[in-house]
Amino acid sequence: MQDVPATPLEIAAPGLLADALQAFGTARLRALGGSMKPAIHPHDVLVVSGCRADDLRPRDVVLFVRDGRLVAHRLIDVGLRAGRRVLVTRGDALWTADAPIDAGDLLGRVVAVGRRGVFRPPSACTALARARGLAASECTALRVRVQRWIDPS
Repeated sequence: MQDVPATPLEIAAPGLLADALQAFGTARLRALGGSMKPAIHPHDVLVVSGCRADDLRPRDVVLFVRDGRLVAHRLIDVGLRAGRRVLVTRGDALWTADAPIDAGDLLGRVVAVGRRGVFRPPSACTALARARGLAASECTALRVRVQRWIDPS
């Protein structure tokens, strides 16, 4: 699968969101991926509140910038690497943790998730929820592999 070139809006989104959080304290955006299933589904609306790394606790869902893209994943740990504060995160539907991110790439904390017009705090990552997310992730990966096998073009 080839990477699709980023649109101008995708390129500008992290900076625009950072400016909105700075000016207004909160912002809303629509989730696109499935790495946080079942807590966050594609097309859910995320309400993000600006915060500092000192304000975070493990299990918070945080929004950050990675490789020019916005990512919302669950915070696992806050640590130090080479004298700098780093955040370790992981999507609930992913097997492994993300590479640590610099605390300066943090945009905020997800304080609510909206689905069908109802907003609630992000759900906890229980063992059952994590198993459901991992199963959904594996099913998606299998579907992609089968599709590539059927149509290798």
